[in-house]
Amino acid sequence: MYTDLEIEAIYEKFLHKKIPDRSPNFAENETLPVVANGEVKPLKSIFRILDLDLERLELPKKLGFMRVIFYSWQLSPKFELEIMTGQGDPAKYPDELQGYDVRILRIQNNLPKIRKDKLRD
Repeated sequence: MYTDLEIEAIYEKFLHKKIPDRSPNFAENETLPVVANGEVKPLKSIFRILDLDLERLELPKKLGFMRVIFYSWQLSPKFELEIMTGQGDPAKYPDELQGYDVRILRIQNNLPKIRKDKLRD
C-alpha cells in the first residue's frame, strides 16, 4: 500500500489539482489522461505510467455493471484506483487485462451507521 501523500502526488502530476470528493454521479469523477479516448491499454502499462507497483497492492475488488467490469484497488488509507474493462474480455488477471477510464477516487464508506438504540432482538 502507498501513503495518501504519494497518491495525491500522482494525481496532481496528471491533473494538476488536488483529489476532489467523489461524486455520486459516476460520469463526474474525472479520468486520468493515461489511456486515450476510445482505446485500451494493458493493465501493466497503466500501472507503469502511473508509477504504481501492483505487487504493493491487495487483489482488486471487481464489480460488473452492464457491459463493463470495474476493478478497484485500495492504494492508500484514503484513496483507491478504479479501472474499467470490457465485460467480454476473457483475459486473465492481471497479465492480459486491458483497461480504460482510469480514476483515482476517495474511498467512501457507503454503509449506514447502525445505532445501538435502533437494534432489535
